[in-house]
Amino acid sequence: SLRVCVEDLQARDARAVFKNVTLDLVQFERIKMFLHADSEDAIDGEITAFLRLGTDFTENYYEIEVPLTITPKGTRDPRLIWPLENEIDIAIQEIVGVKVERDNNRVPLNLPFSQTIRQYKVTVVGRPELSQSQTTMIGVRNPGLNGGGSRSVCIWVNELRVTGFTKSNGWAANALINAKIADVAVVSASIRHNSIGFGGLETRLSQRSRTATTQYDISTNVDIHKLLPEGLGVSIPFYFSIENSSTRPQYD
Repeated sequence: SLRVCVEDLQARDARAVFKNVTLDLVQFERIKMFLHADSEDAIDGEITAFLRLGTDFTENYYEIEVPLTITPKGTRDPRLIWPLENEIDIAIQEIVGVKVERDNNRVPLNLPFSQTIRQYKVTVVGRPELSQSQTTMIGVRNPGLNGGGSRSVCIWVNELRVTGFTKSNGWAANALINAKIADVAVVSASIRHNSIGFGGLETRLSQRSRTATTQYDISTNVDIHKLLPEGLGVSIPFYFSIENSSTRPQYD
């Protein structure tokens, strides 16, 4: 839970608090957070709250902005104190889709690119990585709608969380063979593969494999001299080995 109060917030200005964190959001489905707002001089929709996630605060981030419904003074109605209109509830893929649309339109990375998704304004700047989110910022903004002046507001935010998770299955397999060809040669071969999404029973969701990896190796020991007449009295051992490993990442 967090309370943020701002006095005389000028038009087209914002104030925020931040926390350095290390989050991996790739495997989850939705971001949610409850929001409450009270103000003596602002009306519904005049003030917005925003949540910013990214690698940093200014050059690589996603921002989710929502206009705030002001709670009437003195009310005890839980639905008016925590209005559904204020709640952040958005799919992570919707957020990533804004970055995809920005790239498709070839907008420069250093310029904010925004889209409206339902009541939310989602903005992307730079190349934020949800697998390596290192900052969280929560704040309020005065867009200065209809020529409005400064406003004072207090917001409560509660239960910033992610819900759901990707349910794609993963698998892995190993195979090994040893073959002896009379007393001339020994051949050993093995192959190992694990798919995207594979993880052991003890692994966390964020620890599941995000790469598909295939490895194989073949080795032989051959006594070449046993193919020659014994009268030559020579010993010619021969060893041959080949190994290969290929990896295909889930994300570029």
